[in-house]
Amino acid sequence: MKRILFLATVVFVTLVSCDTDNTEQAKKEEELREQRLAELKRKEQEVQNKNSNGTQVGNKNHRAIIQKFFEAEKDRNLEEIMSFYSNNIRKYYSFSNPSFSMIRSEYEASWRKTDYAINENPVFQMIDEYTYNVKVDYRFYLISSQQEKTIVSNLRFVFDDNGKIKEVYSL
Repeated sequence: MKRILFLATVVFVTLVSCDTDNTEQAKKEEELREQRLAELKRKEQEVQNKNSNGTQVGNKNHRAIIQKFFEAEKDRNLEEIMSFYSNNIRKYYSFSNPSFSMIRSEYEASWRKTDYAINENPVFQMIDEYTYNVKVDYRFYLISSQQEKTIVSNLRFVFDDNGKIKEVYSL
């Protein structure tokens, strides 16, 4: 009987000890996750506020720039759309080193096919100081089929030092 009581006590102490160890381990893991999340948020804020030289960038919030760019596309304001692009565009979807006139032609061709087009519900993922992945619901009305369609689109925006888009393409 003493032996059974002793074994039961050993098992109970072991279980309590394991549970305490697991609880402490879980707390440590949660604290570590919170620290990592706080560090990521801090770094993202720093990146939004500073350029690579560590100097303050005048209102260069790339997320806001992308939002305004989407608004200009929705409004079909070609001059405003073009103002978001760098003078040294490296990539526009499948085109390498496109000219402004080529990009204008692409917009005009798209607008002839659609009655409207809107990028909605953007979800931003900062890759680095100048690069963002943006997932959007691209909603448009196709004239030929007289149907509204929505496509989930994953885009990459790459900015230059002046906050202008130098690359945009689908992922």
